[in-house]
Amino acid sequence: MTGNSDFAVPHLTNMGCEEEVLKIKKKPDTMSQALDKLKTLQGLQINFQFLFKTRIGVSVNALRKASTNEEVISTAKNLIKTWKKFVLDKKDKDKESMEEKKDKNE
Repeated sequence: MTGNSDFAVPHLTNMGCEEEVLKIKKKPDTMSQALDKLKTLQGLQINFQFLFKTRIGVSVNALRKASTNEEVISTAKNLIKTWKKFVLDKKDKDKESMEEKKDKNE
C-alpha cells in the first residue's frame, strides 16, 4: 500500500466503506494508481449486498480489460474471482430458501 491516506483503509463502517469504494470507482490516472486502488479493495470487507449496491465489480472488470499491466490484470482477476464466490453463495442460499418455502407450502 502507498503512504497516501486515501488508501489506508483498515476496517471501515459500511458507510465509510461505501464512500471509499465510490472514490476508488473513479477512473485512475495511472496504472500505479489503479494497482493501489485494487490493493485497497482487497483489504476491504465486502459482501454481496455491497457488491450489488456499488457495482464495483463492473468497474474492476473494465479496468482489467483496459489494462496492459500484468499486475493490475492479475489483481483484478483475483478480486473478481473472490467476489464471484459471494454471488454464487447468494444464489445457492436463495435457491435453498425457495426450496424450503416450497416444501413448507406442500
